[in-house]
Amino acid sequence: DEVEGDLYELFQRRVETNGVQRAQLLYCLNVFMFLHPDYIRKRKHYPFNHPAMFRNYLKVATRNATKHKFYAAINVLGLAIGMTCCLLIFLYVNHELSYDSFHTKADRIYRLVTDIKTPTETIKEGVTSTPMAAYVKADFPEVEDMVRIDYGQFLLQRREKVFQEDNALLADSTFFNVFSFSLLQGNPTTALKDPFSIVLTEDAAKKYFGNEDPMGQRLILENEYDATVTGVMPNVPENSNFDFEILLSLTSRFEVNP
Repeated sequence: DEVEGDLYELFQRRVETNGVQRAQLLYCLNVFMFLHPDYIRKRKHYPFNHPAMFRNYLKVATRNATKHKFYAAINVLGLAIGMTCCLLIFLYVNHELSYDSFHTKADRIYRLVTDIKTPTETIKEGVTSTPMAAYVKADFPEVEDMVRIDYGQFLLQRREKVFQEDNALLADSTFFNVFSFSLLQGNPTTALKDPFSIVLTEDAAKKYFGNEDPMGQRLILENEYDATVTGVMPNVPENSNFDFEILLSLTSRFEVNP
């Protein structure tokens, strides 16, 4: 303000002595001469997270919420429902994408399927014939290992305890080599090697044997065959494509149906 006032007084004197045009020209020249960094006021920048700013926002929000309680309740409820839905969707998608990701060889495991062609369509089935596995390993050198898996339902008995097991799998001895299911007891290489070898999950072992050690114990299969417990494994994770409590050696089927 002081500089502007001095320039204006100087302009008025020059108008009287030098005329309007020359006074205007000199006025512009003096203005440009004063455009020096030392004479320019620096603008003060406030940090974005200044506490006073947030306190002010909080006061305004509180006053508006108190003044308009109904609309505030609608906004808060809508925000809460929206955040809850987003969180639930995220948890669901994350769980779905995590299926079988705990297998260390997940990126190298492939499932052999069968295309059944009819005159009108091609049906893709997640099953194949039993001999296919051996031929695939023999004819394709890039196949490091293979395992055959089938779902089973059978009657299992120990003394007076009898259960119809509808949640069981039959698998080759390479099951634990392909999939990263660990054993709490037993040898993963030989646990499913012999016919009528059986591996129990922790829940199944407790169901049949309680606090006893199940290793080497016998179970009666279909009221006829003796099955030997060769391993105990942790319960199958929820994000596993396989859901079973009983794991029976696949060679048992060939003994029953030679």
